[in-house]
Amino acid sequence: MFKGYISNTIGRIQWTIHAQSSFLIPYLERISHRILGKVKESADDILLTIMRKDRYKILGEFKVFHANEEQTYLVKMYKYSGLIQKVKQLFKNTRGFREFSMTYVAAMKGVPVEVPVAYGERKHLFTKGSYLIIRKIERSCTLREYFKSSISPGERRVILIDFERVSLQAKSLAEKQCVWYLAKLNRAKRYFTNTDRLRFLVSYTDGNFDYCKRLARQIEAVTVYIQKKDARKFYKQCIHENRKFGVFKNTDYHGYFKRDYPPETLLPLLNTPGESTHAVRYIHNFRIVCFTGMNFKHVWMHANALFALRIDILVPAGVFKRNPGRQSTEGFLISQMPDNCIPLNQYADLRSDRNSILYALLRLAEQVSPFGTFSKDLSAHDFLVQMKGNRLECYLGNYTAFHINHHPVQKNRTVNTRIIKQLLQTDDT
Repeated sequence: MFKGYISNTIGRIQWTIHAQSSFLIPYLERISHRILGKVKESADDILLTIMRKDRYKILGEFKVFHANEEQTYLVKMYKYSGLIQKVKQLFKNTRGFREFSMTYVAAMKGVPVEVPVAYGERKHLFTKGSYLIIRKIERSCTLREYFKSSISPGERRVILIDFERVSLQAKSLAEKQCVWYLAKLNRAKRYFTNTDRLRFLVSYTDGNFDYCKRLARQIEAVTVYIQKKDARKFYKQCIHENRKFGVFKNTDYHGYFKRDYPPETLLPLLNTPGESTHAVRYIHNFRIVCFTGMNFKHVWMHANALFALRIDILVPAGVFKRNPGRQSTEGFLISQMPDNCIPLNQYADLRSDRNSILYALLRLAEQVSPFGTFSKDLSAHDFLVQMKGNRLECYLGNYTAFHINHHPVQKNRTVNTRIIKQLLQTDDT
């Protein structure tokens, strides 16, 4: 069925492996025995390193020394723990097979992909697991990491990965589907200049400017819809254990955190002296807000909903509350700031550089207006400023100073513009 691949059964796992990668069979035997529980992992057994683990998938890697060089391979292990999932697999292919098949077909059509070297399935009446092994692409990064970094120009190659939720269609996509996928890409617009985005659309529409304008309006409208949908999803996800978020509890604190910021990194900040203003401390690149009498879970959920909107705010890293017996109403919200950020009220040129600040705040207001409005009691303490070259950027630091609503963009824009101008007039007085 797949040219160049051979079959090999190890235990109850049926493997399909590329003939040129047959040297991996001894490693597959060890991995299979580990999966089947025939051997226990010992301290000196470092074949498989687990990188990420959630309810449905485990991602690991192992290293192989072959042809006088060390090669690294990634292993995806899909689990089917629930009875409903197991029954579904009786009527459709496993996720491991689908990803392998889609990647293989895409490669045959000339799409730049990294084709898996092997996939496997473990069945005993029901499917108990499926597995995919693919060579790790060294010296690579995601497209998002590439645009966020300052990597010097040079030879670059774009490779498509992760085909587990991809389907190939015989016909070209309908315009509605094209707009949907372009809108999903448009969520990363902060990494591109307006000139770059316009250049892309002009090329996409073959220079048809009327179509370009209409398409731009459609993309922007769908982008806002998707971002609001993301906000609702993050609002619910952030208080549960999953791939992006975690729940924490020890003798002193309990709370929630983003996986990129483990409690071992955040909690020591609560006992570290730092510059303090109005119950807010700034330590390194973190902003710590102490609050009492507020529902700390709701504060955390609202912060992550705003973050999912992809507006210029601080990154919510974690929220913790002291356990009863130790000032039980005291909570702490920790956020990470961009580099070289300072509170707006501490900006030395707050009065003399008023026009630049107004322009930066109005850009932020334009960005957030599709989603809601600022609070009427907004103050300079609620913002942070950052100098990027000759341009000033503003970030919203106080999550409670913004309210999500469903009003028309124009109405929100009018309200936000008025509030920003009042903020600077109040500061002048």
